Amino acid sequence: MSESIGTEPEHKTDLNISVTRLFESQAVWPVIVIENNTGKVVSLQEVNLQAFEKTLETGQCWYWDKVNMVIYLKGEHSDEIETLKEATLDICHARRHLRNIHYKVDIAPGACLFGMSRCDFYTFDGTSFTLDKTCIVEQSSCAEKWERVNTLLDEEDDIEHQKRYMKKK
Repeated sequence: MSESIGTEPEHKTDLNISVTRLFESQAVWPVIVIENNTGKVVSLQEVNLQAFEKTLETGQCWYWDKVNMVIYLKGEHSDEIETLKEATLDICHARRHLRNIHYKVDIAPGACLFGMSRCDFYTFDGTSFTLDKTCIVEQSSCAEKWERVNTLLDEEDDIEHQKRYMKKK
């Protein structure tokens, strides 16, 4: 069951949870990001109070990066900016347990460095996750770049990737 954040209760039994109270109960919340037009789950992100407030202030989705301990604008580097259309809480009323936040978003078409329209096209084949190359916008021009992406789990390549990524920030 989902309840809209910041809406007025229609019945006396409805819950009204303030943003402050939500983040006092837990500093970082998981956010299930859902594409507004398709209903497709796009990603699982995290927000803290600062990221949530920045999202509400700008209308664009900001998330918490627990590795770098900063908030960031989704799509800042890829141009796939997510615009918040609706925020709801997933609540189990029987257990009085808040599970996560759902964001319904519109996504601006990005300029992925590797030619993809999204970054979630690895499918599980029973033993490992494999790139679904049908998702590549320009397969021939991206083949070399895909090989680079597929080696990111190698420690040396990953360090090099991080150096290049940090220069863009």
